Amino acid sequence: LWGTLAILDYGDEPFVFEERRKIPLGANFAIRRSLCERIGGFDPCLGRNSDTVLLGQELPEFFARARDAGLRGRYVPAMSVRHHVPAKRLRPEYVRRWWYGKGVSRARMERLHPVTELGLDLRTVPTVAGIPRFLFGTAVREALRWGGALLRRDVGRKLAAETQLWYFAGQVRERLRRGASRVASCRSSCPPSTARRVWQRWSKIAAAITRGARARRVFVDNALDPLVARKRDNQSRERRGSNIQDRIPALSLRYPEWNDDER
Repeated sequence: LWGTLAILDYGDEPFVFEERRKIPLGANFAIRRSLCERIGGFDPCLGRNSDTVLLGQELPEFFARARDAGLRGRYVPAMSVRHHVPAKRLRPEYVRRWWYGKGVSRARMERLHPVTELGLDLRTVPTVAGIPRFLFGTAVREALRWGGALLRRDVGRKLAAETQLWYFAGQVRERLRRGASRVASCRSSCPPSTARRVWQRWSKIAAAITRGARARRVFVDNALDPLVARKRDNQSRERRGSNIQDRIPALSLRYPEWNDDER
């Protein structure tokens, strides 16, 4: 749970992150301005931009671009910072949301940089529906760990297992969403096949027949059936006559001194 609270401690000895396959943390780091001018700034699509989904992978993505440019990061134990942690970040609800958002943003970042900090190339691993297969194994193990902690009433280990399950849920959600969008874009950009062209042609013919049948029904009702037309005319005349009769008493009430003899 240290990542949720932005805590990192690799000991008292300095080292290079890439040599030891360690992951840096963005809560306390320093870079040269020339680096941003060389590789660009942070990606706002991967950072915290709302309270709905707690994204937070803009710094790892920035470090990945730095590694691709041939740069290395150094761990300096003497660099320390006191960081205020709000009370809401100590609640299990926030921890779950944080790890779910990390799963979503991590899936986005790994699409841009498939080689992880540990040197694993995700393009070479087996997948299930576009999701790395090892994530399913991790989720099963964490689910078993969660069940064991629940039976032992170990709140700490139970929450730790939940974080990984929420991380898995975020990964699955984002990867399936991106997969569905790729399928939709492919369908819209690819030329239609022969069967699809035939189906589109017959759909247009069926729509034209339906429109013709509706027009014919309207034409029959209005022109070829004189009884219907005459009935509608009579109804409209009756309505107009009833309206005139309704207005006559109102006129006599407004002018009671007028009568037929005086006119």
